[in-house]
Amino acid sequence: MIVMFLKDFIQPVDDTLNNTATLQEVINKMTENRLHHIIIIDNNKPIAIITERDVVKYFSNNIDFSDLAIDYATTDTIMLHHTRLVEYALSMMLNNNIRKIIVINHIDEYIGCLEQEDLIYSLEEKIQEKDLKLHQLTYSGNKAVLINDTSTLKYALEIMTTNQLTSVLVTSENIAVGIISESDIIQLAQKNINQNEIVKYFMHSPIIQIDEYKSADDMILLMKKNRIRRVVVFNTKEDSYYILTSKDIAAIIRGNYTKFLESKFFDTRDTFNALSEYVIELIDTDDEQVIFWTNSITKANFNIRLDDCITKLISKDLWEKLYQSLLDNLILYETIEIQNRYYQIKGHYGSMTNDKIIKLFLNDVTEIMQLTEQLKKEVEIKDKLLFDQAKMVQMGEMIGNIAHQWRQPLSVITTTASGISFQKEYGEFKEEDIPKKMDTIMNSANYLSDTIDTFRNFLKEKKEFKEVIVQDSIKKSFKLTKATLKSNQIKIIDNINYDKPINISMVAGELEQVIINIINNAKDILIENNISNGWIETNLIKEENNILITIEDNAGGIPNHIIKHIFKEFYTTKDDTTGTGLGLYMSKKIVTKSLNGDLYAKNTKNGAKFFIKLPLSK
Repeated sequence: MIVMFLKDFIQPVDDTLNNTATLQEVINKMTENRLHHIIIIDNNKPIAIITERDVVKYFSNNIDFSDLAIDYATTDTIMLHHTRLVEYALSMMLNNNIRKIIVINHIDEYIGCLEQEDLIYSLEEKIQEKDLKLHQLTYSGNKAVLINDTSTLKYALEIMTTNQLTSVLVTSENIAVGIISESDIIQLAQKNINQNEIVKYFMHSPIIQIDEYKSADDMILLMKKNRIRRVVVFNTKEDSYYILTSKDIAAIIRGNYTKFLESKFFDTRDTFNALSEYVIELIDTDDEQVIFWTNSITKANFNIRLDDCITKLISKDLWEKLYQSLLDNLILYETIEIQNRYYQIKGHYGSMTNDKIIKLFLNDVTEIMQLTEQLKKEVEIKDKLLFDQAKMVQMGEMIGNIAHQWRQPLSVITTTASGISFQKEYGEFKEEDIPKKMDTIMNSANYLSDTIDTFRNFLKEKKEFKEVIVQDSIKKSFKLTKATLKSNQIKIIDNINYDKPINISMVAGELEQVIINIINNAKDILIENNISNGWIETNLIKEENNILITIEDNAGGIPNHIIKHIFKEFYTTKDDTTGTGLGLYMSKKIVTKSLNGDLYAKNTKNGAKFFIKLPLSK
């Protein structure tokens, strides 16, 4: 099969006028050059078209032909690039109910205008394959409208304009004797013929009629031979005249594109035009995806036209990703940004006859996205306040822990210092004891300093991600809670293996905050339940892609009706003076949102067991 491009059919024809031309100049040129159209151009680029049908309407409405043509021309034109295939152009004509296609080059300059007949003649082989008889092409849409030969031109014009007809048959005693077409009207308009004249003086007669049992191929040959655009067929079974044009043959060749589209895709075109969504249909040529049809709202709101590449609307980089997703999955569901607005885009990839079709639905969600972003910021502010509140609560507990931890080293320092003073006063002071006593004082002072550093790091506000040794975070948590646990006779069972460090990328101090929260909750419940020999046991397990930190107590567990609520905001079983309901809530937020892990709890035979699951660094 020979591949035929539109550029192969372009013939040099003088069919353009500039945007200062009048309607009279348009009509004169159409008549003199026997044209069915005039293209209005500006700097070699087509900006509008005037067809025979337009002139019929102007003549019928008594428009002043001295007016500028551009003021009446159709500016919303369909333009195809010269490298498009013939069948693609025919589909575009049928789909938009037009008979002419403006052809442009790669820089959008005008190179010609093709009519259905030009393209149909190139497809004779396909027409012969159909082997259709003309009576099979007759249907209500091409049934001839008849007027009497004594009717006026005014009446003929009204009939053609009202019904958007390209021609009417003229009859005498119910027998077709002539035809009035748009081309005839052009010549009458140029001469400004009185519309009250009788049509029989201006009709083409005799008419060119073809037998209903002739083939579509015979019809094409007849049209080419006589250089006509329509033929008359009399259907004996229906006792009716029909006017057949290239459009009827084109519809058969393409399998009636519009009906096929309506039956195979999601809904009719009229329904798409009623939608508030933007609907765009693309044809995939492999090299690019071009716009073949849009609904009304798309046409009104986006600066795109038919046959534009979709990358005129959606950026090339973004479209390449969307297109690949369509190829892989045949469907698409994304939120994208176009011209500073956000759209939820749904897509479907399918096929029709020999064409690959992409259907896009765009829903403007800019306001929703903006509201979501605003709510997100408000939630972040709220979480920050809650985090700070929880931090303050923990800070109070940490101060208590520090007070416990400082008692012993302060006592050692004061005892050593007073011992030196006492020995010196009573003459028992020995110079060789000084280094040992100074070491004792320095070790205790360093311990105090280390405790302050640990507390300061815990309170740091700046969130910096870095590689952290998990065992170090656990050890720091024990160090900050050790004194208060010891003072309440609660034992820490440390099963952590410190010999094989495990690194994880996290915000320093956040894991400690979670562990301390859990330990403090365990401590409180052990004290509340008067558990003798209370203990808190910790384990660290390394899995394939995660680590699991477990913290278990022997306080008897959490009641089943409570355990499902313990991570909820402001939920607490403590009284107002000791509980805020923020500790476990914030711990859950830290683990899931910041550390990308999970925090959950279960009851064991001993008590409650908390699980901190974190992903390993890759």
